[in-house]
Amino acid sequence: MKRADIVKNFVEFYINTNRSESVFNEKYKKKVGISYETFMAYTDDTEVQNQLKNKYKDNSIMDMLEVYQSHLEKAKKGDVNSAKFCMDFFKSDMFADSKSEVDKILETLKG
Repeated sequence: MKRADIVKNFVEFYINTNRSESVFNEKYKKKVGISYETFMAYTDDTEVQNQLKNKYKDNSIMDMLEVYQSHLEKAKKGDVNSAKFCMDFFKSDMFADSKSEVDKILETLKG
């Protein structure tokens, strides 16, 4: 199996399971063709750590949007505290137009 596929499986395993050896043996061992210990050593890999960080960040954004949606529904029904939450949330960085790292680098190159 290619390294990229092992990393993909590891990220899935790490995020979606309890990370036990029994789950590894049941669902991943045959797929990845390496031992549990070798598989778990991927936690030290910088690429894996970055992918996990991005995945958790994506998940937290989705969770935050669900919280926002819940408060929005309550605000529409007259809940003042939920309306205040929605107003504050809307003013937050969540809705800001942020530039990507590539845009920032290009700006510095332009002078």
